[in-house]
Amino acid sequence: MYKRIYSLKNKYDFSRLFKEGSLTSLPHFIVRYNSKASTALNIPLFGIVVSSKISKKAVIRNELRRMLARNIKVNLNSFPIGKYVFIPKKNILGENGKINIDAQNISTEINTFLSKMDIS
Repeated sequence: MYKRIYSLKNKYDFSRLFKEGSLTSLPHFIVRYNSKASTALNIPLFGIVVSSKISKKAVIRNELRRMLARNIKVNLNSFPIGKYVFIPKKNILGENGKINIDAQNISTEINTFLSKMDIS
């Protein structure tokens, strides 16, 4: 998990990012971001939203949140200053309701996202 200082903390930040932020779709995630948004400490801020539409089980949703947060922490220095919200897609779960993606695939998708940001 990344430190609390890197978290989006209030509802206003989330709602503004959903309204005004850019959208990138990855195979297993949707990323809403605003890399032009300045933050008070000049660090990137992150949020992870795992809907109950993904899974009714809180255990599964929390595991997804933890996996994504660990991979964000590993790639923390690669993110430009801005605000980011990661939203897992339904296809991240297999037919049996278990998570069918591993940490390596998540890391690859985050790196793909970062490379797409550099191009645009």
